[in-house]
Amino acid sequence: MNGRARLWFLTFLLLAPAAACNHKPGLDAASLTKGIEAYLAQRGDLCIGRQEWPVDVAAGDRASRTRDAIQMPVLERLGVVAGHKITVRTTGDDDKPVDTAITRYELTERGRQSYIDRRTRRPVPPGGRGGAPADLCVVRVSLDKVASWETPPADRPPASAVVSYTYKVDVVPWMRDPEALRVFPAIARLIAGAGKAELKEGLVLTSTGWVANDLGVPAAAASAVASQQGGRP
Repeated sequence: MNGRARLWFLTFLLLAPAAACNHKPGLDAASLTKGIEAYLAQRGDLCIGRQEWPVDVAAGDRASRTRDAIQMPVLERLGVVAGHKITVRTTGDDDKPVDTAITRYELTERGRQSYIDRRTRRPVPPGGRGGAPADLCVVRVSLDKVASWETPPADRPPASAVVSYTYKVDVVPWMRDPEALRVFPAIARLIAGAGKAELKEGLVLTSTGWVANDLGVPAAAASAVASQQGGRP
């Protein structure tokens, strides 16, 4: 082996370990980006928090201006739900049965398209009493970019981080109606903040990379990485 060949071979040996290290998950934007993307792929649906259907609205609800009394008529105008008046028998203050007039709102075909099982992201029959984590979901959130991150004070490589990121939104068309945005203010704020506002998510470092706390990271996986790196879970 001549001198030039030996020099090339030594250079390869010196650089190979460093290149291999680059494949390990670290505290950098690329690794954290993968963690946030994986989190949003599973938990990126924003829903209205109405799992059980049908929804009944009585005169007392309208007088008190409950959220259902305010939101359901708007959803009905948009063709998401259909309301019909019925009379149900309930128990009064004296424990005697009384007939109460209500408006019962049920999802239409348009509404059913957005009523999904949040685990599979597929439409399911409305109901919500069978244990499935279904909801009327109206916005799909995805990552725009990781803006910054913070780690716990430590003198060793961190095993956890809080990541701030900007986001993009994919909104069902009827949710952009001005009146819908008015009666769902939290959703309106999130839509308005797309591309500029920041969300935060806590991540923990595992042997396969950064994983969101909200996904239920096994403690053993996080502890193993912390032990290998000399950090704390």
